[in-house]
Amino acid sequence: MQNKILITLCVLTIFFSFSLSEGPETRFFSLHQTKWMGASQFTYFEMVSGIESLIQNKFKKADPELAKKIVDISLNQRLDPLWITALIWTESSFNKKAISYKGARGLMQLMPATAKEVLIQLPQKQNTHWYQATRNLELGSFYLKKLFFKFNGNHKLASMAYNLGRVGLLRKMRNSGVPKMNYWNKIEKRYQYLVFKLQRSKQTAKASSVKFI
Repeated sequence: MQNKILITLCVLTIFFSFSLSEGPETRFFSLHQTKWMGASQFTYFEMVSGIESLIQNKFKKADPELAKKIVDISLNQRLDPLWITALIWTESSFNKKAISYKGARGLMQLMPATAKEVLIQLPQKQNTHWYQATRNLELGSFYLKKLFFKFNGNHKLASMAYNLGRVGLLRKMRNSGVPKMNYWNKIEKRYQYLVFKLQRSKQTAKASSVKFI
């Protein structure tokens, strides 16, 4: 009898430890099943191809090879590559050398202070500066993931905090609630545009394969 009780207690302990360890990553992927479905309905190659096509068609001076880096780094952080793409589109228009009037730099327009903060938490890489394309993507994605955790898997608030700073957003929310931001509207519309384009490409490819058969 005592053995049965002990076994039951062990099972319950394991179950609750898994339940309590369920973090924002889980909430993120469950959220994808509703509105934000970019990462769940397209394959890796479809996303790379779609982002590459976007860069080639809309940003002639940008590097199409960024597409693979964006998808790889996003998935490494367990973030939706289309969300990251929409954010980069809004922040820098895929200009690797972009510098804002406030001093933000790179694809993801990191401020020097933010980059310094994130660099403490990520392994240093020799001969790379935080504003260089790949490193900037790594640091920006890592920082966005932290914000995503802090705002309980809310894409809108995480995006706003990325732009305003976490403290800046919280201050605005305390004073007048969640602010209306054109920045977020752009990200959301660009995300929807990406999903639409990838869906259409997928349907075209499917129709072509049927005709070929």
